[in-house]
Amino acid sequence: KTEEGQKEESAEASAQEEEEEVQLPRVLWTAPNLAKDMQATEHLLGVSAMATGSGLGMALLGIAPFTPPNPFMVGLFLAVIQVRLAHIWMTRQMRAQVRRHV
Repeated sequence: KTEEGQKEESAEASAQEEEEEVQLPRVLWTAPNLAKDMQATEHLLGVSAMATGSGLGMALLGIAPFTPPNPFMVGLFLAVIQVRLAHIWMTRQMRAQVRRHV
């Protein structure tokens, strides 16, 4: 009986150890880091926003001699807001994609 009792105790102990091991999270695979790609994309988004803003500004400056000052400033203000909103939207999309990747 003592041998059987020891066997049962050792079996219970090994079963508990296996349960403890199974409960721990195991990392099977990690995705490559996207930090460099994110920085490069963020830089390109900034350059794109600058190019778009410059293009809209140049277009508005082309009509500046023929436009009264107040509508010209309203148009310039709307162009700035449009570029800023587009930049914010693209940056949020990029960050969401990076979060999904992780």
